[in-house]
Amino acid sequence: MSGANKKSDLFIELLHALVQAHPRATRLHVILDNASMHCGQKARRALEALGGRVLPPYCPSANKIEQA
Repeated sequence: MSGANKKSDLFIELLHALVQAHPRATRLHVILDNASMHCGQKARRALEALGGRVLPPYCPSANKIEQA
C-alpha cells in the first residue's frame, strides 16, 4: 500500500470514529486542508457511504470557480 493510500485509510478511520463518537449528530462539519487524502476517490466514496452525516471537505479541484 502506498503512503497516499495509508493516509486516506487513516482519514477514513477518523471519519468513522467521529460518527461513532457523536451518534446523535445528524451532520458533522469537518474543516480540512487541501491534502489529496481528503479529496481523493477513496475518501469521496467513504463520505458517500456515511450518508451525508459528514460534510465533504472543500476541494478546489472540484469547484469550477476555483479552476477559472
